[in-house]
Amino acid sequence: MTKHKTTAAVLLATLALLGGCASRGDPSLAFTARTGGAEEVYLYDLETGELRQLTFTRGLKDSPAFSADGRWVMYASDSDGDWEIFRVPAEGGEAEQLTFNLTADLFPAPGIRDFSVVFLAVDDEGPALRHLDDPDDPGSITTLSPDFETRPDGLVLDPTGGLAACVFDGDIRLVNLRSNLSRPLVVGLGVDTDPAWTADSRALVFADDRGEGYDLYVVDLQTGEPVRLTVEPGDERHPAVDQDNQTVYFFGDISGRPGVYRRVETPAGAPTLEFVFGVEGELTHLALWP
Repeated sequence: MTKHKTTAAVLLATLALLGGCASRGDPSLAFTARTGGAEEVYLYDLETGELRQLTFTRGLKDSPAFSADGRWVMYASDSDGDWEIFRVPAEGGEAEQLTFNLTADLFPAPGIRDFSVVFLAVDDEGPALRHLDDPDDPGSITTLSPDFETRPDGLVLDPTGGLAACVFDGDIRLVNLRSNLSRPLVVGLGVDTDPAWTADSRALVFADDRGEGYDLYVVDLQTGEPVRLTVEPGDERHPAVDQDNQTVYFFGDISGRPGVYRRVETPAGAPTLEFVFGVEGELTHLALWP
């Protein structure tokens, strides 16, 4: 099979052009949840209210993300003994393994094609972002960025593909994938985790435990000043931001009712908080399409 050879610069430029250009489909939430010793990938249709389990395989699952066309839910799993990238049709079907390495592959994100995937590869040369151009050809991998100094505990690409928000030891740093320069964004306020980009790439929503439990905050990339979004008792984690930049979905256990909630910013008055659906077990990550 012919390998697609593309320079990292061209790949990053194409990601930037595609940022925010995907057509809107049926809005859905993909998430991983742990019940007992099992962890699986689920899909919730926001239009119909249908909740479906997508995976039925052994091992842990992590970091679900939709492909660029929304047809696939990609995720990382340790089902073959180390962490690899998998995908499963959003409509349901057999899961497919995409990477086959002896080292960890983590944090999948949509690539430049409808079906391609960007992920963090951790090998002997250090952690680096890689692009799998053709899922049917495990050899069609291009390195997108120089090696990270250390392995991040979490990583999400912004919609343009030019920036990565990385979690390092409870702090959040921004990494420019073209220059490999990084700068701190949220440091020393508490344990900061679960970063999620706004659709316009101007801000980041994240969880922080500086109070009694985790709350959600938003930080503008220019000002660097975090603003608190949730004040409910208990933990609010794993945000996902809608394309309107006003609606945030997240997992919370509010008033003894664990599940996914929706917080909508309003032009005037207090933002609204809505219960969307209940979740059995522990929700571990959340992704939104489109």
